[in-house]
Amino acid sequence: MVLYLSIIFIAMFIIILCNCLFGGYAFDYNVLWVILATTMCVIVEIAIQGLFAFLIHSLPDKMFGNDKKCFQVSKRERKFYDKIKIKSWKDKVFELGALGGFRKNKIKEPNSPEYLKQFIVESNKGIVIHIFGMIMGCFVMFVLPLKYILRITLWVYIVGFFLSLLPVFILRYNIPKLQAGYERALRTQKKDSIVK
Repeated sequence: MVLYLSIIFIAMFIIILCNCLFGGYAFDYNVLWVILATTMCVIVEIAIQGLFAFLIHSLPDKMFGNDKKCFQVSKRERKFYDKIKIKSWKDKVFELGALGGFRKNKIKEPNSPEYLKQFIVESNKGIVIHIFGMIMGCFVMFVLPLKYILRITLWVYIVGFFLSLLPVFILRYNIPKLQAGYERALRTQKKDSIVK
């Protein structure tokens, strides 16, 4: 969380500083207005993300199962994640699963097929939430008059896009491992039921 908040505050500071130093004339040199406008845009961006998280979490779980083709991860995509060395930095990215009622930063029941199936569903919901947030976050560019797009709102959107893209990569990276764990847990459960 500290990393995300740091990125948000540093980005806000840079946006405010650049506008005050190089574009103050566009705001009649009103520093307070620049600070408030930037802060408001960040709040709107977070609200857009939160709205989509709420809406997608209210959809039925069956829409997000591991049987859906759109949630399958190809070998090529897995190679991409290996190239960007996702394993070395993925644990530093903020995980908000607790807000949706399911933390995705640690597998608590690796031998439970039901738990792993739910983990996959929640991961797929997280992917959709972040993708919709990345797309719909562009509406932040219309919060202020259009003449401020290149000064404030576009930059707020770009930071929000980047902060949503990282969790998509991480969730997609984890899906094949979760699916393998789920299938292994199912086989183990079947063997145990035969033995009994």
